Amino acid sequence: MIARELHSKHIWLKLSYMQIDPRRLVVLRAVDRYGGVVGAAAALRISPSAVSQQLVALERESGFALIDRSRRGGQRPVEFTAAGRRLIPHADRLAQVLEDAAGELTMLADATSGSVTVAAFFTALRGFIAQMIADLAVVHPALQLRVREFDEAAVSGEVMAGRVDLAVVEDDADERRSVPRGLRYEAMADDPFRVVVPVDWPEIDSLHALADRPWVDGPPDTALGHAMHRVRRS
Repeated sequence: MIARELHSKHIWLKLSYMQIDPRRLVVLRAVDRYGGVVGAAAALRISPSAVSQQLVALERESGFALIDRSRRGGQRPVEFTAAGRRLIPHADRLAQVLEDAAGELTMLADATSGSVTVAAFFTALRGFIAQMIADLAVVHPALQLRVREFDEAAVSGEVMAGRVDLAVVEDDADERRSVPRGLRYEAMADDPFRVVVPVDWPEIDSLHALADRPWVDGPPDTALGHAMHRVRRS
């Protein structure tokens, strides 16, 4: 039970019998994850009006306003009321329960099937993904694996939108990228940088010996670019 104070009086609301359709909580979670009704509609593959109708129905079932409609307009993202923000963690847990249940049933089926889209940059495709494709073909022959080469700047959005299931990215160990809420980030492998010099140069024992030499720099906002920036600072 919860208590809400109004004009110095206490109103007690019994929530035991509140009838909330769990599917509407999934819609609420999508609006939060994708920044609004339009993004949620694209992720859920329904119309924006259907998303809005589900939110209105959820407000009717819960008895609370969940969307702060006084701040709408322009390109601003959806703002939630205090009640809406309280419901979002519950929606997250519900989605995890549904995902766990689906995983359990998949394990019972004794066969992993379906399609998975993996995005990676060229050297990862050559160094990791090619072997992974060969291994999966033996272990899970019913799994359909699709591979894409991606634009590094846009890959997080592709995963958030569900167009990519797994992305292999390259980060500098000292400057990890910030990952949007709802995505999982794991370190896969460490790849040390090596300095390559012409064969006729004298033997190099430290980077300081190369300070005045010409360098081939890395593209900005890449792992190599960040490492080169650190070398220049030192």
